[in-house]
Amino acid sequence: MVKGLMEKIGVRVEVVKSRDQKDIGSPFRDMTEKDRELLQGVVTDAYEQFVEIVSSERELPEDSVRAIADGRIMTGRQAYALGLVDTLGTFEDSKRIAADLCGIDGEPRLIRPTRRMVSCSASCWKDY
Repeated sequence: MVKGLMEKIGVRVEVVKSRDQKDIGSPFRDMTEKDRELLQGVVTDAYEQFVEIVSSERELPEDSVRAIADGRIMTGRQAYALGLVDTLGTFEDSKRIAADLCGIDGEPRLIRPTRRMVSCSASCWKDY
């Protein structure tokens, strides 16, 4: 644990926070039972929501979803075989399908997000 290593090398961390669990998950302190219960509740609720949505949207029984919703990774072909996706294809295929669903005739126009400016420390400007 980071906390133990920091103590061994003489580094101390002081935390200032507005509420009891604002530093939940910090590597600089041990997890409390209250922390564990809170995090487990969030994970369990997110999992239940995921199962409900997949079951409803894919029209699959919840027990079938739970049988495969165990954190595993899978390929597109595996997901297709399990009924988790409608089709397999390329980016171009997905553009065409989305355009068809939206009633767009011809080649759809893609709007991409603009690039964000990256902040730079003073050392970035030394050559300018």
